Amino acid sequence: MVIPRLHVSARIYEIGMVTDKNDPKYRTLTPPRDPAAVGWWRDGPRPGAPKGSALILGHTQKVPGAVGVGDGALGHISRLRPRDRIDVTTDGGTIHYSVTKVAPDWSYQKVAKDAQSIDDRDFPDGRLVLITCWYDGIRFSGNTFVFAEPL
Repeated sequence: MVIPRLHVSARIYEIGMVTDKNDPKYRTLTPPRDPAAVGWWRDGPRPGAPKGSALILGHTQKVPGAVGVGDGALGHISRLRPRDRIDVTTDGGTIHYSVTKVAPDWSYQKVAKDAQSIDDRDFPDGRLVLITCWYDGIRFSGNTFVFAEPL
């Protein structure tokens, strides 16, 4: 995946839902361990699908004590603007997307409330949704989303 405005080039791995070890009823999507890579949710639409939302997750930063120090692949997606380009290369070729909306700093409560609209399986023309955690320097307290549609 390439985001020209941010000078990001990240490898895409397939990811799945992970069960919380403290609460087995709670499941979450977790980005790849490599902060420079991103993960596509394999149980959702693929990038380039004719409809639905292809979800791609990445780290906002490398957190001290967790995986290192420095920027993660999606650390600056809140700087994207409508019409910025995102390119995703798959086995079928490269899909070019245009950013339509940037939604920074959604609380985890808002994310839970709006989960259906984020993972919209019926979205016409297929769209791309980039997701990263929002880190305020002390803790992770929400997510930032970027929505993009094919050009």
